[in-house]
Amino acid sequence: MKKLLIGISVVGIGVAHAASFDGIHVGVQGGYGGTKGKVQSYEYSTNKPMAKSELNPMGFEGGFSLGYLHNVGSNVHVGIDCEANIPTGKAQNTFDVLVTDKAFTLKTKNKMSYAGSLVLGYAFGNAMPYVKLGYGMHKYSLDLARRVGGILPLPAYNAKKTKTLSGFRVALGSQIALSDCVLMGFEYGHTLLSKKLTISDDGAAGPNSRKFTLKPSAAQSFKLRLTYRFGM
Repeated sequence: MKKLLIGISVVGIGVAHAASFDGIHVGVQGGYGGTKGKVQSYEYSTNKPMAKSELNPMGFEGGFSLGYLHNVGSNVHVGIDCEANIPTGKAQNTFDVLVTDKAFTLKTKNKMSYAGSLVLGYAFGNAMPYVKLGYGMHKYSLDLARRVGGILPLPAYNAKKTKTLSGFRVALGSQIALSDCVLMGFEYGHTLLSKKLTISDDGAAGPNSRKFTLKPSAAQSFKLRLTYRFGM
């Protein structure tokens, strides 16, 4: 009889925790992420391909999330999730030109990222692994400067550009219910980016002018999440 009561109690706890993922979720998150990209330089006047390089701005990023989950039965949860993050990832590279004491320095920085996703999860015990499918947007800045002899950039040869790239996003993660309202978990996200960013000095350097194209292939992140659930 004692074993039976213990078994019933364990089952009851499992059911209670499985149902505790329902409701509105508001959370904070932080981790490591950024993008991997390739840079191709061209002669400005002829579009002749020149040097290639990689430019991978990576670093800490943190932000907020807002979502809703509903138990549709058999501990299967469906819902939506939106998030906004502020990344710190940045990178730079220097490209030599025909005159050896002159070069272009290209800097890129992750400015903001946003995502909206559909969520599908399965709760067991006090844990719920899940998958997200959605759309992500990433805002980048490019800063191009022509340097002469290693001194400060010449203002006439500086160029700046900001652009938002977007694409399909998939994420895998898991949450653990620490209490009826507090959830903690982790998540890996991957966004496929298809467009390019192009910047140049508009021919200001004459025959040594350059145009640069940055092609980020994907944005990735691994974050820890702390969420508060408002039950419905």
